[in-house]
Amino acid sequence: MIMTVINALIQVESGGDWKARNGDCWGGLQISSVMVEDINRFAGTKYKHEDAFYGPSAIHMALLYLDHYATAENLGHEATVEDMAGIWRNGLAGWKREHGNMEYVERVRNLVEAGR
Repeated sequence: MIMTVINALIQVESGGDWKARNGDCWGGLQISSVMVEDINRFAGTKYKHEDAFYGPSAIHMALLYLDHYATAENLGHEATVEDMAGIWRNGLAGWKREHGNMEYVERVRNLVEAGR
C-alpha cells in the first residue's frame, strides 16, 4: 500500500513533475530541506536537498519518512492512507490535523482508491 500512497502523493504534490519547485519544497514529492535533514538524522543517510529532484532518491526518502512516522506506535493504530497523507503534508502530528488538511487527504485517498 505504501507505494500506492507515494504514487498518489507524487500526483497531488506536483502532477509528476520531478523538476517542480515551490519555495523550499522541491521535486515530484515536494520535499523540503528540513525534511531531508530529519530523514538524514533518523535514518543515518546523507541525502542532499537536490536529491529531491531525482525520482528514486525522493521515493526512497518518502519510504524512510513514512516508515519512520506512520507507525502504529506513533499513531496508536495501524497507519491508514489518511494518516500517511496527513503526515506527509504536515509532519508527525499531521494525521491529527483537520483544518486545511482534509482536501489534501481526500485527493490522495481518491487517487489511491482509483489505483493510481
